[in-house]
Amino acid sequence: MSGSIATLHLPLLLLLLLLSRAPAHGSDVYSASLISFFPDKEDSGPITMLHAKHARMLVHENVWGIMATTSVAFQGSAFANVVSYSDGVGFAKEDATGTMFFYLSVEDMTAVDLKANANATMALSKAQGGADACLMDPEDPTCWRLSLTGRVVPVEQSQRSYAERVVFSKHPQMKHWPKNHGFALYLLEIEHLVFLDFYGAAKHIAVNDYYKVKL
Repeated sequence: MSGSIATLHLPLLLLLLLLSRAPAHGSDVYSASLISFFPDKEDSGPITMLHAKHARMLVHENVWGIMATTSVAFQGSAFANVVSYSDGVGFAKEDATGTMFFYLSVEDMTAVDLKANANATMALSKAQGGADACLMDPEDPTCWRLSLTGRVVPVEQSQRSYAERVVFSKHPQMKHWPKNHGFALYLLEIEHLVFLDFYGAAKHIAVNDYYKVKL
């Protein structure tokens, strides 16, 4: 009997633990983790859209991630690298697009890989927000994680001016990087999204649902 009661109250105990360890000035991403327990009116609707919203929040609030490619230098082995990105002009929620833009040198191993095979995966974690961002271990399911798989391709000429504004708004140093290093703009054409924000199986988010979200 006591075991059954403990099982029934496990979500409540986890909530109390999260609240007791909450940072005094948490980010929007941390605050939204509690929605998994108690959705508010603003977040009412299909649970699939809630997961999509969480994924969009994670993308917009981060400015870098880990990109995995198929390595040319290592004859087809997996290769992961830190890359900066932006999904909108600045951090204002209304400017979030969900599309990840990059500024990579053609001399970079990642760019070399992408030229040979554009398939790649971007990985993000709530733990990127610092020691207080997750409260739990980065591998704990309550520490949000997102994998975005698709093709990373050069930005078309018609989009380059906008893509520059998007990337440079969050990474102003890039404006001054050497022109002779062959830097170019890229974007991720998302095909699959795998998201985990709580205990249980990872969620496969439909690309259409991801882009429907308004932050």
